[in-house]
Amino acid sequence: MSRGRKHFFLCLLTTLTLSIGSYTTSAADTVSVQLYATATNNEKGFKKFVFPIKAPFNAAYFVGLSGDVSIQSNRHMYSMALFTLRDIHSARDCPKQVEQFDNFRQLNDRHPDMRRIIGYILKKTDRGTSTIRTEFRLPVGIAVSDCLVLILDGGSNGDADPVTMRSNMTAYFSTEMAVSHLTSTIDTDDEFNFYKEWDKRLAFRRVIRIQKHVTLSALFGNISQAGPNDSPSGDAWSVYHDFYQYKHCLIPEGVSGPDYFYDSIPNNSLNLLSIAMQRAGMGSLQRPLFKTFGEIQLEPGDCIVHLVRVSSDRNLNVENQVRFVVTDKK
Repeated sequence: MSRGRKHFFLCLLTTLTLSIGSYTTSAADTVSVQLYATATNNEKGFKKFVFPIKAPFNAAYFVGLSGDVSIQSNRHMYSMALFTLRDIHSARDCPKQVEQFDNFRQLNDRHPDMRRIIGYILKKTDRGTSTIRTEFRLPVGIAVSDCLVLILDGGSNGDADPVTMRSNMTAYFSTEMAVSHLTSTIDTDDEFNFYKEWDKRLAFRRVIRIQKHVTLSALFGNISQAGPNDSPSGDAWSVYHDFYQYKHCLIPEGVSGPDYFYDSIPNNSLNLLSIAMQRAGMGSLQRPLFKTFGEIQLEPGDCIVHLVRVSSDRNLNVENQVRFVVTDKK
């Protein structure tokens, strides 16, 4: 890749909107890719819009994001949008134009070797626009293929009212910084429903068992939660997320709960991230997350554990899209 400044252009087209993305190669061999796209779902349910991004480079490494993503609706109703950047390793399966799918089964049948690189989730129950920033730079790079796609996945489970999803993100790739083909992510994404009649100490838990020696260097992503719009407008509610390293844990992998999991956190566990979010009244809570670590070692038999609980007199839907960046110790 030359060290001059180059520009590349890409057209992103939905049924309603044309967007332009540009690629810039800087003197430090860092490529910025504008992930500008808009899609509107006018039907009931959730649609997946797949935008192809043919990257003008080889053996690149994903190192960060800037910009924001947003969701907009005109009514007080539950709506949701998931924004993901993914790569496809089979060149013959790389999309040539925008694709649309009704469900994940259709998407996975069409692109079985698709891998998620980043994900941001937005939920809302009120009208208007909700936006979240996507800002981070990783200390190590994650290798990606030449075929990249941006997916805008969202809609409403209510009436067929328009829900508009918009990405104003810019992705950054490098060929020179501290990178490794052995760097990958541990995806902790999960989603839970809490009910107002429950004991406020009840929690859900997701457990991911570590299978080999890896070094933990960072986490990124976001969390989002929303409640129904039929609750008293002034009631306060809180959501608590905790991510731990359980050392030599014996608990089974997977999702469990609700139960009193906060009462049984091991004494030798390491808290990797603790988030408390509060608000009053109708609406949602969103927060982008990014944190670097001083090379925490994860050993076979350890677990990454996500715990979540709420304090609320309303029903709540809670979702996590956090990814941990790890590198093999080989």
